[in-house]
Amino acid sequence: MKLLLHFLLIFSYVSSKGQYLVSSNTSLESCNKIDSCITVNNFSFLFYDETKNEFFLKVDFSNFRSPDGSADNWLNSEQDTSFYFRFMFPKENFPVPASEERQSFKVNGRIFYHKTWKEQPIELTVFLPQKSLMSNTSGITTSSAENYKVNFSIPFVPGDFRDNKATIPNKQVVNINVTLGRINLLKPGMESFLSEVYSQPPR
Repeated sequence: MKLLLHFLLIFSYVSSKGQYLVSSNTSLESCNKIDSCITVNNFSFLFYDETKNEFFLKVDFSNFRSPDGSADNWLNSEQDTSFYFRFMFPKENFPVPASEERQSFKVNGRIFYHKTWKEQPIELTVFLPQKSLMSNTSGITTSSAENYKVNFSIPFVPGDFRDNKATIPNKQVVNINVTLGRINLLKPGMESFLSEVYSQPPR
């Protein structure tokens, strides 16, 4: 039901605004033991708010659950499936459009899960894909954030976000990997996609 509502919201926005959202390739890697790891691939949504100079990542864990209900996959026992990550990133930090250089930044972000915020630093790589570089050979620069791609990984421990009633906290470390992440500019009317976190202060 929650997943259906999510897609209805997207469809509603597409219909009313004549625009669409692009998704980002995302993988979740979790290990029970050193030699027992599971990687699940699906998608997430990455937004950039130019008015706040801030990125927002939204991951719906229900999209990553194993169809066979494997007990090794911690996602199958999670009730809260909405994961958010936000971090500040000034517009001037985006690489110059004519440059092929990939630039890496250490940024301090925050995870929101189970109605709890936790600080989490990451390393972010930002670059322009070759197609965008070729379109700038005429000397016209288009430095809009949506032209860039990003790579980053978020280490996440689900058990750190449980309340005191949890009997056996899940201490697995889960790596949330966004590869060739595509950026959606957060425009007026799109805040509903981030309703749980958007209105809260960044710090």
